[in-house]
Parts: sequence; C-alpha cells; structure tokens
Amino acid sequence: MTQQKQKKIVLIVAEENEVKKSLRIARKLSLKNEILFGLYRFELKKYFAHQNLSYLILPEAYLTAKNIDHIDHLSYQVSRKWFIQNNKDQTLYRGISLGKILQVPVFFYLKKTLEKIEMLRCLVKRNGIKELIFFSDPKIFNPFIYTLNIPTKFYRLPSLSIGWKNILKFIYYHGYLVYLTSYLGKFIKKIKSSKSLKHSPRILFFYDKGFKVLEPVRHIASRKKEKLFEILTTGDPKIDNHLKEKPISYSTLNSDLNLEPFSFFEKIFWLEKIWRKKIRNHLILNYHGTNLNIKSHDLKNLWQRAGFSHLCYLEAAEKYFSRQKKLKSVVVPQDVWPFAKTIILTAQKNNIFTLVVQHGVTLDKEYYKIAYLPLTADKIAVWGKISKNYFLRNGVPKNKIKITGFPGFDRLIHPKFRFNHSEFCKQYHIDPKKRLVLYITQNFSEKKKGMIFENILKVSRALPQIFFIVKLHPAPEETISFYSSILQEKKYIPKNILFLKDEDTLSLVQICDLLITVHSTVHLEATLLDKDIIILNFDHDPELAISKYKAALNIDKSNQLAKSIQNILYHPKIQQELQNNRQKFIKDYTFKNDGRASQRIWILANNGFIPSFSKEITRERN
Repeated sequence: MTQQKQKKIVLIVAEENEVKKSLRIARKLSLKNEILFGLYRFELKKYFAHQNLSYLILPEAYLTAKNIDHIDHLSYQVSRKWFIQNNKDQTLYRGISLGKILQVPVFFYLKKTLEKIEMLRCLVKRNGIKELIFFSDPKIFNPFIYTLNIPTKFYRLPSLSIGWKNILKFIYYHGYLVYLTSYLGKFIKKIKSSKSLKHSPRILFFYDKGFKVLEPVRHIASRKKEKLFEILTTGDPKIDNHLKEKPISYSTLNSDLNLEPFSFFEKIFWLEKIWRKKIRNHLILNYHGTNLNIKSHDLKNLWQRAGFSHLCYLEAAEKYFSRQKKLKSVVVPQDVWPFAKTIILTAQKNNIFTLVVQHGVTLDKEYYKIAYLPLTADKIAVWGKISKNYFLRNGVPKNKIKITGFPGFDRLIHPKFRFNHSEFCKQYHIDPKKRLVLYITQNFSEKKKGMIFENILKVSRALPQIFFIVKLHPAPEETISFYSSILQEKKYIPKNILFLKDEDTLSLVQICDLLITVHSTVHLEATLLDKDIIILNFDHDPELAISKYKAALNIDKSNQLAKSIQNILYHPKIQQELQNNRQKFIKDYTFKNDGRASQRIWILANNGFIPSFSKEITRERN
C-alpha cells in the first residue's frame, strides 16, 4: 500500500480565548496532517512561537498593496450608492437619506469583508489547503466560505446561553438601551435644575471626530461680548471630558432625545423593519462569486443597529434645529462620519449654512478619500493651494472651496513649549551632546508598525551616537507593550531609544534635530518649526506634497534610512537645500502662516448671517 499524503489544514485563530482549544486540536491533527495556523492578531504569535508549529499573520500575509487598493476602490464606490435601488433611495426619512449617513460604516464593513474573502482565497490557492478550521461564529464567514469549495469546520467556544444572548441582541440591535439611557440622563438633569437654557446661538460648533481643529475658532468666538455660539457634541466621553477640563459649557445630541409616546418608538421600529424588507434582497456587490446584500450577517446587524439609532438621532437633530430660531451657521471638523453627516443634512434641510474645516493631510490614495469625500457641507475651509487642488481633482466644485489656512498652525506663531533641549535631556537622563531623532508612530496594522520599528531599531544599533525618541500615536490601541514585545523577542534592550506616549508632541518636535514619520500631520508642524524631516514610504504610496517639493527626504527602501539620517544631520549643503524647499512648500501648503487662519474661518462662518451670502448658498445647493 502506498503511504497516504499528508493533508494541509489551516486553523484560523482570532482571539486569545481560542488559543488553548486550537492547540489541543492541532496536536491531534498533526499526527497525520500538516498544520498551519493563521493568526488574525500580531500579538497572538507569542503563543505559537515555541510550539514547533507553523504560523503566519493574517490578513497582511496574503494581501498585496494592489489587492488592498482595489478593495478600497470597490468599497468606496459601493458605499456611496449601496442604498439605491431602481434609481431610488430606499432609506429616506423626512427627506434625509439614512444610506448617505451610514456611508462610512458601510465602507469599513465592505473593506473588512472583502479583505477576508481575498485573504482566504489566496491562502487556500497558494498553499494547496484541503481544509479550514475556525474558532469563531460561523455566520461571519458563511457569505463567502462556500465559494472556496473545500471542507470547513467551526468550533464554537463556550458563551452565554442562547436565551440570554437573544435578549441582549434584541436590546442592543434595536437601540433601546442607548435611547433609554440618554432619556434617563436628561430626566435626572431636569429634576436637578428646573431652569432650561434660553440662549439661542447664531453659530453651532459640532464636536465630532477631529474636534480639536475647531478649538482655536471656538476660542476666538468666546472672546466676543455677545455669546454668538453653542457647542453640541456626540456625547463621546473623550470629547465631553476635554470640554469639562476647560471648563466649557456644551450640550449633547442625545440630550434632545425626549421621551415620546410609545407610538413614536413603534413607528421608528416598523420604519426600520420596512426598509430592511425593501433592500434585503438587493445585490450590493458580487466579489469573486460571493454575493453581498443586506442579508449578509454583519451588514444586516449594522443596519439593524445603526439604522434604528440614527433614526432617533435624526429626530433629535430635527428637534434641536426647530428650537434654534436664530441659528445661521453650523461648523464641523468633518462631514463624512454618521453623526456629523446627520447634523449637516438636517441643518441644510432647515436652510442653515454648513461649513467643514479640513482636519488633516490629503493623500492621492483611494483609502484616504473616505476621510473627506463626498463633501456634504456647503463650503470647506482648506489649508492652501495644494489642498484646494486635491478637492478640485476629486470633483468638489470650485465655489465650495475656500482657502483659509489651518487653525492648528496658528499656535506656532507664538508657541509655548513645555521644555527646551537641555531640560528634556536632564529629565530623561540623555547625554545632551547626542543628536535627537524623533519618530512619530501612527495607528497602522501591527505588521506595518512592527516592520517600521524594526528598521528604526536596526538604525539605532548602527548609529549609537544618535538618540531616538519614539512618540506613540494617541490612539488607545497604540501601546508601549507592543514595541516591548518586539524587543523581548529579539532579546535586546537598546540604550539609545526612549518610548513616550503622553508627552506634548509639539514640544518634542521643537527639541528634536530630525523628525521621521510616514504621513502624520505632525510633519507639517515640523516644517513650520524649520525642522528637517524624513518621510518613510516603504509601501510606495503616492508621494506626499512635502516630498514632491523636495522639502523632506522621501525614503522607499529600508536600507537607505541610516545613510539618510547621517546626510541630513551632518551635511550643511543638504540641510540648506531642504530649508530652501521648505519655504516654497509652506507658501503653497499652509497659505498665510500668520496665525490668523482661525479668524478667517470665524469670518467665513459669520457670512451665514449675510442675506446675500445665504441666497448664494441656496442657489449652489439647488
């Protein structure tokens, strides 16, 4: 008898609580089969590194930059029209499109789903896999797993009883918990204070994602004798805590969710259900034989959860604007995420001027379009000529774009730094003679973060005369422990690297000799502070504007980094050339660097008071 050939089996592991069971099953199967682990999270590899078992990190290992760009393009295009059926918007409520409001969540659902499909297709095809084993909810994979045409097993892990799970699902998906909590919060406030706010503002600042871009404009408004503005937030604790620390008075959108007769709940509930029936069989996208429609597991959940809750928030927005008789303008930091788009569409319905302030850098890459486009507001205040050209290229009408400069740069005219070079070195026990190189991390995938850091680590060993500061991105998921785990794995403790999470970024830029980043907005502040910059572009993305102007060194190969650092720090001719190019770049990118960008945005927002300007905006909308 001929010996039976080993069968290749992949075990997909997504969470730490799946590790023990997956290892037990792998040991049983490995006697007769070839086992490969697919890990969805970078940090899971520590459980498999010493098990004498093969593993790879998903989905990065099987997604090329070309794959991802194609998926981003599809996701972006489909997310803009997924709710259209027979040339009609199936999600209208009081003339406002819930489909438009939910564009960003749908984009990320599609992106995540298509990446899973592509990853599994490539994984199976390239390795000749004969069986897949998952330790997650099979509903997540059902929409596309059958297209692989290979045996698939799902191992359920212990969870809540089905009865309790269904009860919790019902409460969560239909938004009652959120709704009732917000109502109770308002009810308690009413008991504590019988006085209601009679102030009727003329300008509304809506604080959503990227809210800090509006703070300099709000500060100008607060200096006026007459209180012309009000701040409305999403109720996000991070935003509310920031405002309480100032302290600044504000209200939240969910505070307008007044208790209504039960008929209102019933009406909203049935509306959501009717819409789901209308579009549930509507094909959104066919990707390599997989049909994605409203019945797809995660999209169905997203619609049930977000569809209902945003009907409630639309009601709240309608009530808010109906009370504000003098309101003429709404200013937002972005107009693509659901809360902000709800506010913008409702304001426009009430004939109120809407203005969005550009909050970050623009990049000619498909994925970054979702941060700004499509523009819903009546006007967008942009940083300079380069930003204006970006929006023109992407279909925004010229009359909707106004160059103002960036409010975040106003503070750089008379900056207040926390410390100087000698104080910093003394505080962190650094030799003051060493040159300081600052690396600003970003919230990338774990694979990309690890790859970049390993390059920084390699260079730090090659250049011991230089001290490296690694400033972590403020996102909660960006932790020092991630970088520590890489050092532990390499069994290396560097003497010339310092990790910082909470230090003031601007102060760090001010004391450094050189900044390294990928495309963080910080590189612009460094430019205005006349700092030399290296842009890491190992993915060969479209060049940032600063690289096109040759105002920073653009590096696309990891072996160039050490040499580039030495060239910038120790060659005056290169330093002078970069400095000259920085001046040209600043002029085109940041408009007038005069500390008055916030003032120009405030004047633009006030134009909403002028009747002729209001008539112009109405004509443009129509």
